[in-house]
Amino acid sequence: MKAIKCLFIGIIFVLKLSDVSGQASSGLKYQKQPTKEPSVVSTKIWYGGGLNLGFSGQSGLNVLQLGASPMVGYKILPRWSVGPRVSFLASRYSGRSFINKITPINWGVGVFTRVKVISAIFAHAEYEIANQAFVSADGPKLYTDRLQQNNVYVGGGYSSGQGNTRFEIVALYNLQTPESTLYYISPFTFRFGFTVNF
Repeated sequence: MKAIKCLFIGIIFVLKLSDVSGQASSGLKYQKQPTKEPSVVSTKIWYGGGLNLGFSGQSGLNVLQLGASPMVGYKILPRWSVGPRVSFLASRYSGRSFINKITPINWGVGVFTRVKVISAIFAHAEYEIANQAFVSADGPKLYTDRLQQNNVYVGGGYSSGQGNTRFEIVALYNLQTPESTLYYISPFTFRFGFTVNF
């Protein structure tokens, strides 16, 4: 009973305080708070990237892939940006015909530059150091070979969307496609992703 009385008195006290503060503030004139202008740096920086999720199966081999490729751009001029880009792709290889499962990770680190030709079309050039895994089978066992390479991409893209967030598709050609006697490496790369404030 004592606890209920204390609670009741506390509620009345809070209500009286809010009434007093409401009366005190009603006599004051409303002053509009000054709006903060965005900093120069925040208007020049944009973000973007892509996500990879896929599953495939062929000849008894199943592959599950998960990856991401974040990037940050800085607008040197309103239409010209530069910045870093990183990527990773984890692939899980398994199958009934194989006695082991492997999960190699491809990764890449690079720098890029972009120039907006018009609002929806842009040119893109990039230098990347990449480490790529190639999976092969020897009988019932899976093996991984790795290849580190320097890539020089040139190409362009198309972006679409409303407001600050836009979706994009980028088509690139690798001027430094390595020649491999074991694996075919395509010189073409297609990327799908999004940007914010580009």
